[in-house]
Amino acid sequence: MIIKLPITPYPAFVQLTQQQVKGEFYCAQQFADPVLANAAAFFKTKEGLPVTVTTEYTLGEKACFDDPEGYILTVTPQGAQIAASQPAGALYGAVTLALLARQGEVPCGVISDKPVWRHRGVQICYAQQNVNYRDAYLRHFIRAMAELKVNTVYLYLEWRYQFPSIPQTHNPEYLSPSQAAQLQQYAAGYHITLVPALNVLGHTSDFLAMQAFQNLSEYDLLTEDERTATGVALCTANPQVHRLMEKVLNDMMDAFDCPVIHVGGDEVAALGVCPHCQEKYGQRSKAMIYIDYYTRISRILKARGRKMGIWSDMLVQFLSEGDPSLLEAAQEMFDNTVIYDWCYDSAHTQAVEMLAKANVSLILSTSVHGCSVAAPWLGQTVNQHDYFTDGFRYDVMGGLATDWIYGHGYHGAQMGVLFATAEAMMWQGADSIFTVGATRDETCLSYALQTYGVGQPLVDYWHLAGDPDGQLLCNISPERNGSYLRRSVYLDDSPLGSFLRYGNMLRGEKLEQFRTGVHRAEKLWRQIETAARKTPDLYYLQGPVVLYRALLHKLDWANELYPLYDEAAQVQYTDSARFVQLLNRAAAGLRKHTGDLEEAITFARQMHAELGNEYGSVLRLENTVKNLEILADYLESLTDGHRPLPTFANMNQWLFARPLTNFWSSRCDEWFVEKPPFTRTDGDNGLPWGSARW
Repeated sequence: MIIKLPITPYPAFVQLTQQQVKGEFYCAQQFADPVLANAAAFFKTKEGLPVTVTTEYTLGEKACFDDPEGYILTVTPQGAQIAASQPAGALYGAVTLALLARQGEVPCGVISDKPVWRHRGVQICYAQQNVNYRDAYLRHFIRAMAELKVNTVYLYLEWRYQFPSIPQTHNPEYLSPSQAAQLQQYAAGYHITLVPALNVLGHTSDFLAMQAFQNLSEYDLLTEDERTATGVALCTANPQVHRLMEKVLNDMMDAFDCPVIHVGGDEVAALGVCPHCQEKYGQRSKAMIYIDYYTRISRILKARGRKMGIWSDMLVQFLSEGDPSLLEAAQEMFDNTVIYDWCYDSAHTQAVEMLAKANVSLILSTSVHGCSVAAPWLGQTVNQHDYFTDGFRYDVMGGLATDWIYGHGYHGAQMGVLFATAEAMMWQGADSIFTVGATRDETCLSYALQTYGVGQPLVDYWHLAGDPDGQLLCNISPERNGSYLRRSVYLDDSPLGSFLRYGNMLRGEKLEQFRTGVHRAEKLWRQIETAARKTPDLYYLQGPVVLYRALLHKLDWANELYPLYDEAAQVQYTDSARFVQLLNRAAAGLRKHTGDLEEAITFARQMHAELGNEYGSVLRLENTVKNLEILADYLESLTDGHRPLPTFANMNQWLFARPLTNFWSSRCDEWFVEKPPFTRTDGDNGLPWGSARW
């Protein structure tokens, strides 16, 4: 009898009977090995059927038993046995049994399993929006990833680490060396290696924004000098940079015992243009400058037995230029490097083929794409599948599911389902449709069931919240969809901003369709919240509901205000009593809404407290409420008729932003003499138009 197991990753070989046993197990064995101890810890109760762990092969697929991460799980009415040649396999066998038991009855039979890819990684982000380190959450994340059979977790730090050699980074909100040591020990107990990810060339604007290091910037002398540079990359020729790299890389190697230190290398915006580089390199190509620099970095790591991890995009760009000498020049670097190709929205066949033919150590990096969306978009699974298919074709080392830019109401805690789909492909392999053994829908449903105990309602919620052609998002243009929605609520503190962005798209029937979608999402969330297992990240899955409800509030403010304001503008010089009445009604109406964003403020504050997200979202939401009051005050100030009513757009620009211009801004003369506290001035936009040309 074929019984589909509600589990992901799906096992390689499943032989089940029609019998089932109650999902209660205990393990009486005690182990000194931390991985085996954690395997046994999945079954803490002293009731139910016994679980035993053995290193003796008895039945099932022998190749699964022999694999260092493989296992054979046997379930009978008398109990369960996990047979594995190595502790990692025993852990994964325990995970499979525990996830099935968590859902109720467990079918009897034999499950034999092993991974297709040896390296199966995920990355979470601390740099970019500057996420603070939260130990409790990261420990939860590590255990949750172990349940997906992840064996490597990358911490994208850039410079957000307390480097012993750089006192400027000794911020108590950053990960410290002692915390890193404790965290590694914890992760190792779940067969997970922690890998720090820095960026030692590009993506260093945060670091270079400290005055002590501005002189290390790469800059173009035609537009900047070392005092005015707004650096985005380090100078590869500066001896101080070389000394700094030796310090920070040794700091990393002192703290982390992983075989690879990831050093970035992607999207280098400035290279070989500053006076240091011009003097040292002359006419040397950017490709050779890049290879020389990272060969130097690789040597530092190799001296202590580590490999360098580097993103592929710059190398792919340079190799695509067709210079055959580049491969020879890069050979020393390649010999001690793992290259991480990355592509988030399609296959990347040409680049993967090029790198595979160069015979480099290669890992393919997809993404859950949280930085680009307002809610988990299950369509991203197609991109994951198409990209990883290239990896299986060219027999790469494995895969990585990245995530980037936490903030504005978003954190990777909301993206477990897309980490799960990516990891399913890494463990199971990909077929022409999705993974070997399970469809996309089965994988998403299994993840929802095994993690939260709620199946279809949660999958429906993800589709409703994230599908661009669904009820909530179908009327929003692509360029204003995705993360732009989050920015409209969490990054913009104007009470009119969301209306000016979305008022033309969400109007009349389309606005009511959006409202109905919000109510449907609220209903689904209540159903999920009531029935779900209370995991540390469950609370954050409501992020899309909080977002769309806040957006709806902001749209309603302006939609209620606009007809009153517009009518007031029409009667300003013909019916002064009506004019005053309308503006006062509009101001009073706004003041009724000052509590509308409390839910979003609480949510953003909780994200900061528990996940480390930027606190700016809290401040901006609070400012939105203050600005709502300011707008009401301003409407009342206009009742004396001292100026023609400005448009919404003009009022928004002057009250809640600052117009930037070459010469003048619309209605500027009226704002210059506006009554305090509403007096405003515009400013310089920095564009060179109109400058003298000698």
